[in-house]
Amino acid sequence: MKFIDSIPVWGTPDEGAVRQIKTCARTADKVALMADHHKGYAVPIGGVVAYKNAVSPSGVGYDIGCGN
Repeated sequence: MKFIDSIPVWGTPDEGAVRQIKTCARTADKVALMADHHKGYAVPIGGVVAYKNAVSPSGVGYDIGCGN
């Protein structure tokens, strides 16, 4: 695990996913990228985005089951 701009990143950083998680980090309380991360639509696949008292619809389900 390494930190990129204070964001924990597991695995080999995917540039598109890193850009997306940095955007998410502007409004989220906590963010991270898991080892299987890759670029998604708004929230990276394999990205963890935690908000206090909120849920992000784009983080919940545009790409559920990708790779299946």
